[in-house]
Amino acid sequence: MRENAFSAAKNGRAAAASGLAALLLLVVFTGPAFCGVALEGLPEWLERVALRSLTVVWDEVVPRPVEAVEKERVLSLVASRLFQGYVVRSARVHGNDARIVFQAAAELPFEWSVALAYGNLPSPPAEWLAEDTAALVPAVAGALEGVPLEALSWGDEAFREFVRDLAREALPGWDAIPLVRLRERGAQLQIQLVPRPPLVLALVPRLRSATLPLMLRKDLHEKLLMDLSSLAGLPVPWVERHRDDVERWAGEVLSERNTVRNARARVDVVFAPETLAPLDVRVESGKYAIAAWVAAYAGTDDRYGEIGLHLGRKAQPWSGWEVELYGEWIAALNDFAVESRWGVRWSPWGEAWLGAEVAYPGETLWWRLWIDGAKPGRPYLWWRWSEDYGNNGGVGWRLTEHLSLEVHYDERDKDEVSLRAVGNL
Repeated sequence: MRENAFSAAKNGRAAAASGLAALLLLVVFTGPAFCGVALEGLPEWLERVALRSLTVVWDEVVPRPVEAVEKERVLSLVASRLFQGYVVRSARVHGNDARIVFQAAAELPFEWSVALAYGNLPSPPAEWLAEDTAALVPAVAGALEGVPLEALSWGDEAFREFVRDLAREALPGWDAIPLVRLRERGAQLQIQLVPRPPLVLALVPRLRSATLPLMLRKDLHEKLLMDLSSLAGLPVPWVERHRDDVERWAGEVLSERNTVRNARARVDVVFAPETLAPLDVRVESGKYAIAAWVAAYAGTDDRYGEIGLHLGRKAQPWSGWEVELYGEWIAALNDFAVESRWGVRWSPWGEAWLGAEVAYPGETLWWRLWIDGAKPGRPYLWWRWSEDYGNNGGVGWRLTEHLSLEVHYDERDKDEVSLRAVGNL
């Protein structure tokens, strides 16, 4: 098998331009066109090229005081010399109009096969690309049907433009580069798909959850980075077209993880195709809530650092209502004295929760409020009130998934207001 690009087909161009044809085509005609030229027997993309050349010739021939037969002879001669691979079956002149009918020079039609090449693209992006190009190969094959190989010596640019136009509509962000590979019988046209900037350089997953601890979310985050890494290097406009596919794919990747399955969690994904493409993921369990943290205080001598754990069991007894039975254990880091809290809370809307809990030791009843979207860069609030001990709560800001800062308030302390740093585990 011998390989050949379009440049190889151009080698016959010099031989094609005879003295008469060259002279006629080099004439610069500055006046208005006298007539129209109609062509038959050429595919549309080739016809445009031939029509431009023959119109120049005809505009020079038509005003000359010669018989129609002589004009037909000149048109036939020029056309047969210029357009390799084709012969003129007939040329007819009627007044200021001319019609030329072409046919392939070879008796047997030239055999073409068309194939796509786009590298080792993994699934599922490879499947999306295959769907987008399903109509491209038949369209190109149809455009080449019966076209002699020699015709690409004078129609190569027109064919490149034809392929680019087809690909531009089906594949935004990709360049389609045709390449001819000669075979013993016929030739294969390989269409090389090359991504064009801007490209997706990296995926930036941001995973948040109010029901799963950070240690479990980290595993999900790494899984996303590994499985969706094949998006890197793909054109942003094409990925934009498949935004819904990317979001569905990310959701399926996470749903297969044991962490998500065991927690019976719901996965919501929002993807923004950009050079550094953010992927916002929310994973929330409909059955369980798990949180762990370590906290340190500043601006008070009444409190020491602490470590805490929250375990909850959720249910939806009524449509739109979410109820959770929970236990919390908070241990002071100076003496490891443990306070346990047992409560129930329900969510009347969005990220807000209302509830009541009993704290031990002391069997103290507290009424409690939470407003927290668990998203970095957003504020949050928790507050509780007891008839015996008054108010206790905090207003804070989530700096990152790992760290929050809050203003802490507790009427039981001598220093009622302090600064609290919370590290999520």
